[in-house]
Amino acid sequence: MAKKITLYEPTMCCSSGVCGPNPDQALISLQDTIDKAKARGIETGVYYPLPLHLQELYLDMGLGTGSFPEAERAAAEVLSLPIFPEMGDDQVETVAAVIRTFYAA
Repeated sequence: MAKKITLYEPTMCCSSGVCGPNPDQALISLQDTIDKAKARGIETGVYYPLPLHLQELYLDMGLGTGSFPEAERAAAEVLSLPIFPEMGDDQVETVAAVIRTFYAA
């Protein structure tokens, strides 16, 4: 049985796009997280860096910034970490441990 690994806590991110244990502190941005992870050999991704309604194909629909605030928030805050079926517990733990160090007090 795989051991439980805690990486995300609900208090780690806020809607301002700044993530960390306390939104009132100077914390790490999404881009900082991407850059630091890459420097440690962990690839990350952002599925939709520009929400669909703001992409060129959909501009003629007249849906501007603010039309879908949750999609815009997700584009600014959500980061995809490595995960795949063959990923071993040790690899999961390594990714989690590296990301946790970004938020250590």
